[in-house]
Amino acid sequence: MNTVRLRSLLLSQQPHTVALVTRVCRELSLELQHCSTAESALEKLAARKFHGVIVDDQVGASAAQVLNAQAEGKKSLNIALAKQEAGLDAVFSAGTHLVIYKPITHDRLRNGLSAIRNLMGRDQREAPRVSANIPATLTVDETKDIPAKVLDISTGGVALSIQGALPPSKSLKLSFVLPGAKNSIAAAVELAWKDVHGRFGVQFLKINPAFASDISKWVKQSISGR
Repeated sequence: MNTVRLRSLLLSQQPHTVALVTRVCRELSLELQHCSTAESALEKLAARKFHGVIVDDQVGASAAQVLNAQAEGKKSLNIALAKQEAGLDAVFSAGTHLVIYKPITHDRLRNGLSAIRNLMGRDQREAPRVSANIPATLTVDETKDIPAKVLDISTGGVALSIQGALPPSKSLKLSFVLPGAKNSIAAAVELAWKDVHGRFGVQFLKINPAFASDISKWVKQSISGR
């Protein structure tokens, strides 16, 4: 069966970021082209179709220039690599579909790109993630419990939705029960990405080895049962 080769464009001037994005895109079978200036990025975007455009907020106004150009043309999915203190309203107003938060790590980047890759027109068989609809509780700074819903699960983290906006926090803890299980899973998590629909992803920081094993087994069983 023929599959469409998905092409992504990266605008960044940071060697570490370029190397990391290149590695993760290779793992996810995404073809990547890198540009260090907005001018070269816009030239490439005008010359051919890209399914995803990734911009580093470190390039400043150049990032907004590229995102705005893409928003007008509606040609691709736009992904920003940004600090958490960046103005997300401004980022999303530029047509961004997903923000992956810094510091950028391999797992954080892979989880974020995997979460949005299916929207680029490809399935996610290379990156095991299982869709879910599981009630959960997100504890903010050990003082406030927020009802949440787990939307998908991987061995490294989950995608969530909540009512309203997620408040600023110093610490987050997530608890939920896997379908068919009796015991609740609880783990410290950190915010990894957020999309334009208000969904966000967290990755596990400290998790009981037994819980990690339960999640891994559940993910593998769910995938084998499809």
